[in-house]
Amino acid sequence: MAAGLRGRAQVKQALSAREMEVLQLTCDAEELSYRGIGDKLGISTRTVQSHIRNLNEKLGVSTRTGLVLSAFRWGLVV
Repeated sequence: MAAGLRGRAQVKQALSAREMEVLQLTCDAEELSYRGIGDKLGISTRTVQSHIRNLNEKLGVSTRTGLVLSAFRWGLVV
């Protein structure tokens, strides 16, 4: 169990504050589009896509569904 907690802490530490914001909105029940996420955060759609690409790489997934599942599995969002 301790290894899992260390792993979670390392994952959280690897994500920037903005990536965490994008991740939270991606996992939100509103199911926002990249444009919707960008509008809420005041950033461009292209920037949102860049954050999603980075998140996918850091969490080892390749789809939005995989990203959401991993975020909940790792306890990164509530």
